[in-house]
Formats: sequence, structure tokens, C-alpha cells
Amino acid sequence: MDFYNAEKRLWKFYQSVGVKQPSDITLYHFDHLIDCQVYHRVGRTSFVHIDSTYHIFLDESQPLYERRVELAHEFGHIFLHTGYQNSLSIIAQRQEHEADLAALHMLIPTPLLWQAMIYDEWPYTIAELSQTFGVPEWFMTKRLNLFRHHITKKYPHYYKMLCEKYNWGS
Repeated sequence: MDFYNAEKRLWKFYQSVGVKQPSDITLYHFDHLIDCQVYHRVGRTSFVHIDSTYHIFLDESQPLYERRVELAHEFGHIFLHTGYQNSLSIIAQRQEHEADLAALHMLIPTPLLWQAMIYDEWPYTIAELSQTFGVPEWFMTKRLNLFRHHITKKYPHYYKMLCEKYNWGS
């Protein structure tokens, strides 16, 4: 899966709907791209595709930030795997991983994370970043680790600067 190009397309879409800061991100922008209904109920989050409509069932007993992650994960499945769902264990695991990556990028796009981590004047804590992006702290930690891995390879000079700024160590 080429997440670099997928994220570039996602960022162009976000720009087209006016996303300029983390608080502008609403996953309900996506239900305009596809015929989708989102339902809130108590029970495991899931989605089904009936005829040409996607039905996503969100567990309303979960906190708001968790529901955002679950909704992004389900959209990840819809965008990446519709028509290709597979119950074979190894493929299903890969599809879950890909949906998780899609959710990380949908809720915390690299350009906005880059802005927060590199260009903003004050240092964020994980709790502050989580609140800014509307995600749980565990999710933000996962995204920061992915971001760190990405910049270590592509932008070593920025990585060094972030190590100093955030006490990451080299």
C-alpha cells in the first residue's frame, strides 16, 4: 500500500473542503464521497455494504475520541478494501493494519502534524497534541512513532532538531 500517495490525495481532499487546522477535520466529510450512513448504537463497531450503501455502526458507549478512531478505521476499510475483504487470517491481519494506518493519516495528517511539531513556537505534550487533534493519547503516540520513523529516514536534519526539542534521544 502506497500511503505516501494516498496521503497526498487525502490532503488535497482536505484542502478542497477547507481543512487548515486539526479542529477542521471531521470524518463526516467522507460520507459525501460515498453513499454512507453512520449509526450510533451500543455494541461493537462495524460496517456492512448493502447494495450501494455503506452502513457504519459506531459503538456510542465509547468516548468521543475513541469513536473518531473507530470511524476513521472503518472508512479505511471502505476506501482500501471494499470488494476485497478476506477472512484468511494473514490477509485479514494485513487489512486491519492498513485500516489502522489509514485512520492515523485521516485523523492526524502529516502536514498538520509537521506544522505542530516543527513550525509552532511552543512544544506540545502528547496530551496537548491528542486534544488538539481530537484523538486518544495512545493513538497520538502511535502516530508520533510513525512520524518519527518517517522523518528519520527522509529528513534526518529535522529529526535531529526534533530530538533536541522533544528530548527524544538519538
